[in-house]
Amino acid sequence: MGCLSFWRFVSAKKRYTPVYRKPPDRNTFLHALAGPTNKYRVDIQGSFYAIIRYAYANCTNLEFAHAIVLKNLKLRLKDHNVAILYFDGSLCEEKLSTQRRRQGIRSKAIDSASRRVAAFTERIASGARVRRRHFADIRRQLSKTFRWDPAARDGLVAFLRNNGWAVVQCETEADVKIAKDTIDGDIVISGDSDLFIYQNITVLWRPARNSGFQECKKSDVLSGLGLQSSQQLTALGVVSTNDYGHSVYGLECETNFKVIKCTEATWSDGSVEGAAVGPLSKITKHRFAPSLDDNGWSHAWDARRALHEEFLVIADRLLKLVGGSIGAKRKEENMVIIALGLGKFGSSARLSSLHTAFFWFFVQLLRSLGYIVVGIEEDEMAGHNMLSEEVEYDEDQKIEDASATKAKNRDKTNSNASPNKALKRRASEGLESEEVDQIKAILRKALRCKE
Repeated sequence: MGCLSFWRFVSAKKRYTPVYRKPPDRNTFLHALAGPTNKYRVDIQGSFYAIIRYAYANCTNLEFAHAIVLKNLKLRLKDHNVAILYFDGSLCEEKLSTQRRRQGIRSKAIDSASRRVAAFTERIASGARVRRRHFADIRRQLSKTFRWDPAARDGLVAFLRNNGWAVVQCETEADVKIAKDTIDGDIVISGDSDLFIYQNITVLWRPARNSGFQECKKSDVLSGLGLQSSQQLTALGVVSTNDYGHSVYGLECETNFKVIKCTEATWSDGSVEGAAVGPLSKITKHRFAPSLDDNGWSHAWDARRALHEEFLVIADRLLKLVGGSIGAKRKEENMVIIALGLGKFGSSARLSSLHTAFFWFFVQLLRSLGYIVVGIEEDEMAGHNMLSEEVEYDEDQKIEDASATKAKNRDKTNSNASPNKALKRRASEGLESEEVDQIKAILRKALRCKE
């Protein structure tokens, strides 16, 4: 994966456009290297993961799967004598959080695929028509659950070595080993952007459509971004969201780039200590920029945790309005439906709004606590309110007219009645008025439940 949205950031605003290389023949493939001692260093999982997933998810015979991968390698890499293949090893401790996140995605995909298979079985049992999209939905979810078996990976390594390919089995991550082995003039082939931020990697080929490549030269990228040296690009990749850690909440490549670009430190010596001290007066406009006191101590606070706590306080106060709290599940007798307006807010002053972020957080919290949440458009909500008011008015008017008519008829029939009967009649009229109020309340409650 590499750095999140790195290539999109580089290509945005016409900063840099990679050069597309058509599928090269053998001569072109050899002459692209700077010298006879240079090599193509290929990150297998970063370059051919889609092929690996297709081969090992659909072939029960490992030999057939190995052959599919080898065929695609020969199609991309015209001469195996100048290519070195790198395979990932065991998971490093620094990427445990990324591994947990990917495992969560696989678990959700398994649950989704199980639901689709159950629905597919029900359609067949009921005689309903089965369409192509039902197969496509199941296949799409199953593709997200793929995890390459280490035994199959080791088998592919042995198979490629037997066919004359140079293979390096790395201890942990392949990108670390590739960056360590790369010399000036080598070409690295990978789809991950994290390889491009290493200082000694100057040329990166990204696999593209029709067996071609997108060539990215670091010198051209630095010129397009207006950076002074490759150390600034490395710093950008380190502080942005990547496989090893997250960026500061609310700051991604674009904002981090502005902060790094305005630093006045000399990056050419490779030292970044104190690089952010000088230009802090220029970047205070960024709302998450750390502030320093007279002694140079940083008083930066955890913005992500603070925002989370703020959302919890707001959510708790809102839930208390309906008799709940963020620390308790909804009680069965609390029959409440929470409706959220889907309107969006804007500001001519370009002030940042947390409306969407809080809604996403609030909906997830409500559903985890067992509440029913629905989204309502603003116009639709206003229409429902007007309709309910009209219906309530009509029902109240009908009840009052019926009560008045009934009372008038009884007065006519009892005009010649005795005084005792008249007293009893007045008492019953009082009871009827109370019943009418109860009926009105029940009708209003029924109308609200119906809505």
